[in-house]
Amino acid sequence: MRAFALAGAAGLVSLALAAAPAQASVVLEQWSAGPFTAQIAVRAGDANGDGKADLVGVNTTGYGSYVKLSTGSAFQNQVNWGAGGIQQVEWYDHFVADADGDGRADLLEVGPNFGPYMAKSKTDIYGTDWFWTPTTWVSAVMQGQDRSLAADMNGDGLTDIIGLFYARIQVSLSTPTGGQQPVTWAAWVRGENATLAADANGDDKADLVLVDDTGVRVIVTGTNRWYDTPAQWTTRPFSGTKKTLTADIDGDGDADLIAVNDTDVQVMHSTGTTYTAPETWYTGAFAGTKETLTADVDGDGDADLVAVNDNDVWVLRTQ
Repeated sequence: MRAFALAGAAGLVSLALAAAPAQASVVLEQWSAGPFTAQIAVRAGDANGDGKADLVGVNTTGYGSYVKLSTGSAFQNQVNWGAGGIQQVEWYDHFVADADGDGRADLLEVGPNFGPYMAKSKTDIYGTDWFWTPTTWVSAVMQGQDRSLAADMNGDGLTDIIGLFYARIQVSLSTPTGGQQPVTWAAWVRGENATLAADANGDDKADLVLVDDTGVRVIVTGTNRWYDTPAQWTTRPFSGTKKTLTADIDGDGDADLIAVNDTDVQVMHSTGTTYTAPETWYTGAFAGTKETLTADVDGDGDADLVAVNDNDVWVLRTQ
């Protein structure tokens, strides 16, 4: 059983250092203090390719994207990485993920009226890290009426784009030079509370996770893509009052489910074919005023929980 180590910032909603479950060792750490400019969104990904997820603040057009690099035990002060040419507005979807397979997470923007743009993460001849000038990544609209997702759909290590349209789910598979024309991956299917994409069974391909009022269903990616009937992985209701996330928090290769609630954090582990009973992994409020997300910020191979506030950052670190 893995345990959480908590890393911290003021601004969490009523953060309480209540007693953790017996199996969890909770340590309060300060990962970041000071401002973090993120007017539109906060995302996480390994922007400099060192194996640790960094924080990226997405801002309005022309303002640039700010990055806080992870050292493995703290986030450095923010630096403007550019990419101000991306049309950054709040109803567009933004992802920080490695779409071209070079080992560095790029900045992707998916909007409703144009093909996705990608600002590549690179280091210039002076040794400065930047998100370079955005270019069209897919020459087709990929943001559906229910928005879009990003995940590795075919197990090649490149992040692909998933469009959640009313009549269908479309997928654009990435190549090192751009996204392919989208193909239909499934008919209309959604979770009642959340629709997520992650590798729930450990085969390196993202599956469709449907979080309902009465349990969680999963469509495993296979020869039929996502056309198979969803399998009921649990009949237990499991949805966070603050946020519902999926990530591999125990390092076994299967993406687990995380419910961030007002007063605790609950986890259901994936076995590859089902979800285990919920466990309380942290007792106390854990939600950022800007964003709450999962990412491997310390580079140990399992995902951590990150709460981002206006002036500081907390990390609930799995170990």
